[in-house]
Amino acid sequence: MAIKIKDKRKIMKNPMKQVFLNKLILSIDVGSSGSSLFKSTKLLKKISLQYPAFGMAKRTVKTFSIRRGEYISSFCSLSKKKGVLFLYKILKLKNFTINESNFSLTSTFGLGINDHLELGFNFDQKIGIYGLNIIGDLSRRGYRIKFKKRAKSKIGFRHRIFKKSSIEWYLSEYKQFFDLYNEENQFNYA
Repeated sequence: MAIKIKDKRKIMKNPMKQVFLNKLILSIDVGSSGSSLFKSTKLLKKISLQYPAFGMAKRTVKTFSIRRGEYISSFCSLSKKKGVLFLYKILKLKNFTINESNFSLTSTFGLGINDHLELGFNFDQKIGIYGLNIIGDLSRRGYRIKFKKRAKSKIGFRHRIFKKSSIEWYLSEYKQFFDLYNEENQFNYA
């Protein structure tokens, strides 16, 4: 029995071209150092269950009273499975909808939450309420070549991830949840 040409293409699909979530970066940008920055790091530690790092200001901005080299934000990155689970949790809050403008021209996308209480945490008077930035980084097999120490090389044009392929990845991974979520939350007025 001969295999049809369309079926051959599906069988011979290149595994190197598969797009996956490399990491998810959670950040809270406070804009000043001091007690508010340490409160935000406590919150990130509570959310991600790992120790966050601090981000420094690149230049002095007098209007915001920020000095160069001052710590102004905290962030941490969630890899592989942990990142996928957290992204599912965030997308559930957003009803599994992301605007096209949330995807960059390269392999990243970003989301935001106005307050962390939406994630299911109770209000803590010592910490307060903070917003959360979520940045997802997509990758393919072979992307490691640009980060290697020895024999470092560029990623070829045909192997890069662009906006179209990152949107296709999102639709293939989370479209089913979007459809299920809308079916569950439809109201029957009949």
